[in-house]
Amino acid sequence: KRSESGKNAKKSEYYARIKHPVPKGTIIDLKGKPVEGDAAAALKAIRNGTAALCTLGGIGESLAGYKGFGFAMVVELLCSALQDNVNLKDLNGKDKKGKPTHPKIGHFFIAIDTNHFLGEKLCRKKAGDVMRKIRASKKAPGAKRIYTAGEKEYYVWQERKSKGVPINESVQAEMNAVRDQLKLKKYKFPWEK
Repeated sequence: KRSESGKNAKKSEYYARIKHPVPKGTIIDLKGKPVEGDAAAALKAIRNGTAALCTLGGIGESLAGYKGFGFAMVVELLCSALQDNVNLKDLNGKDKKGKPTHPKIGHFFIAIDTNHFLGEKLCRKKAGDVMRKIRASKKAPGAKRIYTAGEKEYYVWQERKSKGVPINESVQAEMNAVRDQLKLKKYKFPWEK
């Protein structure tokens, strides 16, 4: 995913829907000060250019935000400069006059043939060893386990394959409104009694 439209943006949209406050250190105003409080207002400020999402790590050097900035720059260069696609603020989905548009978004993928290094079997074993060591590390107080990359998403996928995707009240209301606007009176959603 692109740096500007990655997890922080998705989380901000989700928090706005469920009326959860903005997590500290994830959004800043034009003076570089943290934006806190109402996530819907913060999201609106991002969209109108009076606030910005912070990169991975958050605000300032003490949280290693500069590393997230460096990572975001690499992603931006690989996704736009190599492919002549839009970048930075041009990803907002609006043209220069503020009208909605479909930006030319770039993606970057890399495939590494492990046989040019240690070979697939040994690479898989070493990667597995790293993951097992991380999971066996000392846990934070109250934590039941340590998850490695992709594990939580895998478990959520397994659960949603059988139980479906939960839909919060805000999205339910939007779906109800679309149904009512289109006069689909015979259709009832599962959340309606």
